[in-house]
Amino acid sequence: MIISASRRTDIPSHYSEWFYRRLKKGFVEITNPYNRKIRKNISLKLSDVDLIVFWTKNASPLIKYLSEIDDMGYKYFFHYTINNYPANIEPKTPELHKTIETLEYLNEKIGKSRIIWRYDPIFFSADTNIGFHQKNFEYLLKKIGPKTDHLIFSFFDHYPKAMKRIKEKEVSFFNGTEKELFELKKQMVLFIEDITKQFGMKAYTCCEEVSDISNKNISNRGCINEEFIKRTFNFEFKGIKDKGQRKLCNCIKSIDIGAYNTCINNCIYCYAVSNFNTAEKKYIKMDTGSIGMIENKYGQLNLFG
Repeated sequence: MIISASRRTDIPSHYSEWFYRRLKKGFVEITNPYNRKIRKNISLKLSDVDLIVFWTKNASPLIKYLSEIDDMGYKYFFHYTINNYPANIEPKTPELHKTIETLEYLNEKIGKSRIIWRYDPIFFSADTNIGFHQKNFEYLLKKIGPKTDHLIFSFFDHYPKAMKRIKEKEVSFFNGTEKELFELKKQMVLFIEDITKQFGMKAYTCCEEVSDISNKNISNRGCINEEFIKRTFNFEFKGIKDKGQRKLCNCIKSIDIGAYNTCINNCIYCYAVSNFNTAEKKYIKMDTGSIGMIENKYGQLNLFG
């Protein structure tokens, strides 16, 4: 079994202590995000967990637990999103130099093969036009390239909750024609394809079919990928396609133990939070000790009345 921690919230950044506590307890109860009446216990015992996948913009709070997680015997790797966007788009991500420091520590501790850099999503706006992205990506690549195994990128999807937020925050989002957007994507794909090849980095997309706009060096590979797991951890693992993900997702099946509407990164493009204020209130209740609002005796992260 693969544990995803988490596509729905930034567990390493905001809920590291909770996660470590659940590992020690050996189980967690999760709630179906579309039907709260459906709940089930998920074992976190080492004998049941093949691998843990961490998704984060800030791994720093988790670092103090990694040695103990290692001693417990768990295998894990990181999807580390580093975009270096302006504050009106990513208001609460750490300053880049702090992120690089954390990345350097992870690289020394677990090796670059277990760290995947995500430039995700590529968000076009007045502040982040194609020129910004090309210059920004090259700058990040020079700093991050030696410390990661490969890159995964995608383009912003127009989720209704995100589009409403963009309008409310008055962010100058790119609203050109489909043809114009296609041309921007093509320029960016070809740029990434060329420059990552120069640096010897492997590049893949997440839920993006780019075969018609690339030179065939970039493929839409699953973020949780069977071949990657076998090569990185040197053990046989047979996964099945995760049918619960988006149509173009090529990930193998995992169990996500996160909860929507609990991340407080406040990224303008976020698909996992409907209301930033609500997420912040839930986090504050947890942070100030009212842990029962967040975590019942079964370890739920998402027991919100």
